[in-house]
Amino acid sequence: MAIANLALKSFRNRKVTVFLTIFSIALSVSLLIAIEKVRVQAKDSFTNTISGTDLIVGARTSSVNLLLSSVFQMGTATNGIKYESYEEIASNNTVNWSIPFSLGDSHKGYKVMGTTNDFYNHYKYGSKQSLSTLQGVWFKEITDVVIGNEVAKQLQYKIGDEIIIAHGGADSYIHHDKQPFVISGILAPTATPVDRTVFISLEGIDSLHSDQKSMAVGHDPFLTLGLPDKTNTTKKQVTDSHHSHDEHEHEHEHDTQGHDSEGHDLHEDVSHDHGIDIHSDSFVADNHHDHNHSADTITGFYLGLNERPQALTMMQVVNKYNSEPLMAIMPGVALLELWSVLSIVEKTLFAVSLMVVIISLATMLIILLNSLNQRRREMAILRAIGARPGHIFSLMMGEALAIILSGLALGIGCLYAILFFIKPFILNSFGIYLELGMPSAQEWGLLALVGGAGLIISLFPSMQIYRYALSDGMSIRS
Repeated sequence: MAIANLALKSFRNRKVTVFLTIFSIALSVSLLIAIEKVRVQAKDSFTNTISGTDLIVGARTSSVNLLLSSVFQMGTATNGIKYESYEEIASNNTVNWSIPFSLGDSHKGYKVMGTTNDFYNHYKYGSKQSLSTLQGVWFKEITDVVIGNEVAKQLQYKIGDEIIIAHGGADSYIHHDKQPFVISGILAPTATPVDRTVFISLEGIDSLHSDQKSMAVGHDPFLTLGLPDKTNTTKKQVTDSHHSHDEHEHEHEHDTQGHDSEGHDLHEDVSHDHGIDIHSDSFVADNHHDHNHSADTITGFYLGLNERPQALTMMQVVNKYNSEPLMAIMPGVALLELWSVLSIVEKTLFAVSLMVVIISLATMLIILLNSLNQRRREMAILRAIGARPGHIFSLMMGEALAIILSGLALGIGCLYAILFFIKPFILNSFGIYLELGMPSAQEWGLLALVGGAGLIISLFPSMQIYRYALSDGMSIRS
């Protein structure tokens, strides 16, 4: 107790120096543990972007590219695969559930994913957490759209707002202005790419691209686009042609049936040339409203199997699929592979934090060494009143231990207080969810490492004081 009282009085006498030393250690510890938390939880958030999904299937490409395009909506999307291929593979006995998806469209820089209700029912993230709606419901109609939490916040959308989907990326010049979608739901935040995604049905995707499909098979683009002026003009031309044949019928009785010299029906020729049925008043509308079927092609699909060990067998089935070249990856393995590419960033951050700790401990050593000359008289007085050299050494080491423990406690306390306030900002800005639980085993290890290093550094000035106490006596000059 006598040594503790002496240390406390010494701290009061040198309060500014002691506070600066404690603050230096606290700052370095806060930075070290903060970087460690961000590093670990960024990795966890990354690897848990998708969970509970056994396989991701897409067109043949690299595993990283398939992962980036299908989970993170980044990079170049893979080629489309036939919907029939998806149905055949999904009907395998080992498959428990499947989620088809189609990519390639966007809305104001955010990716659009066409999918089904199975995405909402089976997609998992984090520790197998299910999706939930913050407002509204998952889409039920072709014109319904569900948006991620970040999309709603950044664009200030609410339930019932109409949005326009653009074909391609953010710089697309093709906007489906005549086919607005209505927001039916806003998802709860997930800290995954789901927050930055717009979801519509596969039928909705198909309806957006129906015009392009019609042009691809040779239909008149002005008709399939449903332009009123061109449509009315075409109808009028067909009708006028019909009347002209009737007049021609009266003038030429030898061709009263409206046949040419080869016996072909002129009316049929006209309708075939234009790709329309002149007897139907809804020939344009049919092109737009017959969307109660699935898309012809999709980008890929997720698979959940009855048993996880079946994943390797199912991968072989997909990779050897004969109808078209397909590829299956296990998302967990692919995520770790991708993270290994990014590990240089995590190692760099950790190295920076260690350098900060080293600098802090060096500062502590400098402060202790600078105070030696000021404390030589103090130590000589203690020796004169009966303190032994061992007491002097214990006093110095006790002071160093108190400073180090105070710095560690202050650093952890300040860190958790700061994280508590900035946690929502980190989640919204970087998609990293920071858990404010007890320090992990690795964090405790780092704290012990800092404390041990601080005590080792304190040995040198303590031993110096010990020697001074033996030689100085009361003859020390100020």
